[in-house]
Amino acid sequence: MSLRLQPRDYFILRGLFECRLMTLAHATALYFDGKYEAARKRLQILRTAGYIGEKPRRIGEEMLLFLTKPAFLRLQSDGKLTDYPDLTMEQFLIRSKVQPATIKHELAVMDVRVAITNAITKSELHRLLEFTTWPMLSQFEAVHPLQKQRVIIRPDGFVHLMDNSEEHEYFFFLELDRSSEVQRVLAEKALCYRDFYASGGFALRQGAGKEDFRDYPFRVLMILQSAERRNNTAERLMNCTPPIKFQTWLTTQEEVLRDPLGKIWSCPLDYAHATEGTIYAPVRWQDGSKYVRRPERERMVEEKIVKRTLFEDAHSPGSK
Repeated sequence: MSLRLQPRDYFILRGLFECRLMTLAHATALYFDGKYEAARKRLQILRTAGYIGEKPRRIGEEMLLFLTKPAFLRLQSDGKLTDYPDLTMEQFLIRSKVQPATIKHELAVMDVRVAITNAITKSELHRLLEFTTWPMLSQFEAVHPLQKQRVIIRPDGFVHLMDNSEEHEYFFFLELDRSSEVQRVLAEKALCYRDFYASGGFALRQGAGKEDFRDYPFRVLMILQSAERRNNTAERLMNCTPPIKFQTWLTTQEEVLRDPLGKIWSCPLDYAHATEGTIYAPVRWQDGSKYVRRPERERMVEEKIVKRTLFEDAHSPGSK
């Protein structure tokens, strides 16, 4: 006799279908209000029923939970995947095979999702309408700044929020820095996001016309591995033509996990103001071909830069 699934079980299984991997800690935070024992017991029942599998890891590391074939078939038969891309069993199995080199990044995305979701829930000032971490769900086409042709951009996540007064809604795309990713690639992605906005692509996605693009602003939240990479990215964005001053917001992974709604976010223009009149001003570092360590810069910027909360001016139209 098959297990009778509760409404929360479907949320868990759908979550695993979307994100592919999560830990018990992630599931506890997202689906059990932080109640570890309740999460452990229910997930054990789902494992026993064959709906959740575990990937072995090194000693001391949390087991990774994943969706099984029976769970995929159950979700399909119960009509719980109609709002997702229609996958065959073969496509599902291929997508479920997460390469070892990708696991760290996938878990980092889940860490950020948990941090932001928990903070929004606790603040009671905003409602989380959508939070997706499957790149296919939020991908878009944009003109690449160098290739001069349309390319597909696959964000790490997409967040849609509404304040409780229902006066403002907020759209954010997430980009998590891979330490192996060169800074130039991050800048090119930011330019593609700007094209998606300015060309009216996002407005069209929201059901409006291209000409209404100013009514549908969004922010790109770039989460960098360190303050140094954050500052280097800000510098590159200010040296774009024209510069990206305000659409892309930057922080570090350490800060976003600690307090995602706190004053941890800065935009490239904030960096330019913090370095204005110094040897670290972006205008003095327009040749990005040579990498130079500047630890004294990081100390100075950390003292001078103005940091913002996530919602400061996030709904103002036309920001670049």
